Amino acid sequence: MIWPGIAMRLPIVIAATLILTGSALSCGAPMDETASPQVELGGDREHQYQVGPVYRRFNQMTVYLRGMDRFERGSPTAAKRLLVTKQPKWDDDPRARRLLVDATLDELPITHNGGAIYADATLGSPARPLPVGRYRVDVHLDDGDRVQQIDSRRTYVIFNAHHPADRSVHHPAALQWLDENLDMVRQRDDDLITTPYDLDLYDPELFKLAIAHVEGAMTGRAAAERAVPIAVKNVDGYWPALADEEGDVPDGAPGQDPDWQHREEYFAATERLEAEDQRGQCFDYTMLYVAAMRSVGVPARSASVTEPAPVAHPYALNHQVTWDYHVWPEVFLDGDWRASDVTYLDEDLDWRSSASQRAGLQSREGDWFEQMMDDEAEVWILKDDQKHQITEQYDRDRRRMEAHR
Repeated sequence: MIWPGIAMRLPIVIAATLILTGSALSCGAPMDETASPQVELGGDREHQYQVGPVYRRFNQMTVYLRGMDRFERGSPTAAKRLLVTKQPKWDDDPRARRLLVDATLDELPITHNGGAIYADATLGSPARPLPVGRYRVDVHLDDGDRVQQIDSRRTYVIFNAHHPADRSVHHPAALQWLDENLDMVRQRDDDLITTPYDLDLYDPELFKLAIAHVEGAMTGRAAAERAVPIAVKNVDGYWPALADEEGDVPDGAPGQDPDWQHREEYFAATERLEAEDQRGQCFDYTMLYVAAMRSVGVPARSASVTEPAPVAHPYALNHQVTWDYHVWPEVFLDGDWRASDVTYLDEDLDWRSSASQRAGLQSREGDWFEQMMDDEAEVWILKDDQKHQITEQYDRDRRRMEAHR
């Protein structure tokens, strides 16, 4: 950004570090209120979010100080340097804290212009990416005699799938997989239909829920694993397929719900979170999980299997669950789509201890998905408003294993 009338450039130190109580930057009293300093955060912030300044890491944050006439160039108290620290607001990730504490200080130019001081900072580097999460931006001014705190602002840092430096989540077509809407491929009778869902990515409550679960994560993979409870804890899973034609369910069956057919469907993430009736199925889990991932900057989508093979279940008729279709999320991590069937990470639906291990984050050819794949099964995604079959990417390992039996 270029302002007219730039008169002078002085050094600024941007510290991506954890400043503990009693540190050197805390010296000196807050600035005299008569100076009326005002701190604003600008630059490449995401304006859609309604919770305050949100930045994708590796983008530029601009710190503006307005009403700073007494610190303008030429005055006895002219600013010698500006100290800006980004302090994480969580403390449960020792690795993230250690990386922040060890971060190298960068010296950048500060600009005086008409009573305003501003400076630009890049949020992290490929060698030292900032963990995602909540931050407090503290601004201190050094006039040569002492360091005085100006003000503090709360901000958020999320992943940046648009930037190649964010290697764990970068996707060349990130915009499509970070959209506010999600269309799931579902089967109705003998037809494939698409059902639209509103993910409410920028809703304050949904975003705060997502960022609180993933904060401190350095990689998309870590965030994907931490986000599972967002779906699991906000949906009460049940097994309608366990009921017979009269709606009876065997005693002791997990998640039994004879009245399942009267459950209301929700097509927006916020409605799903606020619903009194939390009963849900695979598309409910998938909607919430994809919404959480996209809201913190990780590309995500849904995949659907039609005519899946029966899956063993001790309480089902004939000890097998049969279904018309099933839906799960895919997350783009480290250059490839990874499948995570969050529905079966719910303990209400996990009828055996090994199920959650197989349903967790894995490649498409993981053994959990092999169970559902036979010659009739087809896997679908929606891309560019068109249905695309990606069955080959799921059953190639199944066929490879069968060839060696």
